[in-house]
Amino acid sequence: MISLVVALIAVAVAVGSWFKPTPVPPTPPDATTNFSDQQISDAKAAVCAAHDLVNRATQTAGGQSSDDPTQKFVIAVNIRVGSIASAGYFLATLNQYPATSNKLATAVRETATAYQEATLLQIALAPKEETDVAYAKLNAADAKYVQACQ
Repeated sequence: MISLVVALIAVAVAVGSWFKPTPVPPTPPDATTNFSDQQISDAKAAVCAAHDLVNRATQTAGGQSSDDPTQKFVIAVNIRVGSIASAGYFLATLNQYPATSNKLATAVRETATAYQEATLLQIALAPKEETDVAYAKLNAADAKYVQACQ
């Protein structure tokens, strides 16, 4: 019974996040915007901390397993909700820190888009060949993100 309640809550959250408006992409600063070294440092720290949090969340969600069919469903929904939440969190964090370098901002946007694409393909029950391409894009984008944070 508890599993069913958790599953229904997870489905409700997934449906709610589906209809949540997409964050407005940040307006890139113009060429005359000058950010202090501290603003640039704070932006990098915040945007890279966002990656660390998302990484922790996805590792935790993806590390769960069960033989119970209801729990398997809950885990799958939780992973998908986590992926959409991760993409939104990346973009929201980036939007809050306009002093983020172009290299890092591009990596964040590519990673967020890759999370969204992979999740949509999962929901669409796309063939393995299609999801494998999306996962490869996600891994490549994530590697750029990690590199930009170093």
